[in-house]
Amino acid sequence: MVSDEHEGLKAAIARHFQGAAHQRCQVHYARNLLGIVSFAKRKELALDLKALFAAPEREMALGLAASVAGKWRGKGREKVAEHVEEHVEECLSCLGPSPSPTAGASAPRMGKRGSTRR
Repeated sequence: MVSDEHEGLKAAIARHFQGAAHQRCQVHYARNLLGIVSFAKRKELALDLKALFAAPEREMALGLAASVAGKWRGKGREKVAEHVEEHVEECLSCLGPSPSPTAGASAPRMGKRGSTRR
């Protein structure tokens, strides 16, 4: 399931869809991060995030995230670097599993016409 960083939504997903992966919306994440930099730097950061989110594998995306964080730290943008390091992995559920505290829980199965059944 994809949503923004709303704690209530995350709690509802965890409660009602046990075992379902949650991913932070990449668009909302990018908008939040772009708001940290000046207008003049937004295009450059947006291109960095676009490349990161286009990565075909989790390991590659995490490597790109580390290099993006290093690049922006080198430019004196410590807040951007910290944000990428701490939060970008929340946007990468689509690239495969990561260790989860609910691993092994049974996920809801989809029935006919998209209804959920257990």
